[in-house]
Amino acid sequence: MPKRSLTMSNDPIRGQVGTPPAPLVHPANEPEDFLEETRAFWQSRTDRMLTREDAREIIENMTGFFRVLLEWDRAKRSKQTNSAE
Repeated sequence: MPKRSLTMSNDPIRGQVGTPPAPLVHPANEPEDFLEETRAFWQSRTDRMLTREDAREIIENMTGFFRVLLEWDRAKRSKQTNSAE
């Protein structure tokens, strides 16, 4: 598994190098209604009956997906900034 970069901060777009990534919210801490809302949203897009566990996994996967997109964006912006100097 690749090592995670240390680029999260209070700025969700740029980040600050050297600060630890924000911790993932553990799915057990998600409000019950958020799990149900997630399940209902995705249920309308599939024929398979989704469970609360499916909703928890969807939340975890979507969070990871957008975290990767942010990391790629930060790397691209950092490269552009360094090449402009």
